[in-house]
Amino acid sequence: MGLLTYCRRRGLDSKTRDEYIGTIERCSNQLLHLIDDIIDVAKIEAGEIKIKKSPISLVQLVRDTATTMEKYKADKGTGLSC
Repeated sequence: MGLLTYCRRRGLDSKTRDEYIGTIERCSNQLLHLIDDIIDVAKIEAGEIKIKKSPISLVQLVRDTATTMEKYKADKGTGLSC
């Protein structure tokens, strides 16, 4: 069951709902960035753009990923299978 389904539950307290919505928002942003990166790679390979270096927060990326995986682990038990 996905986080959006949990958010729709009537008995869900507002704190938990806010946590779920925050996770959904973070994951959506990560997915959007991934899609943008894939499009950029395709453009680089086609010679349409050149590579431009920019800093990222690797620590934040790892934290966000760990938080997401911990929520999935809590929802599905000890295994992380899809």
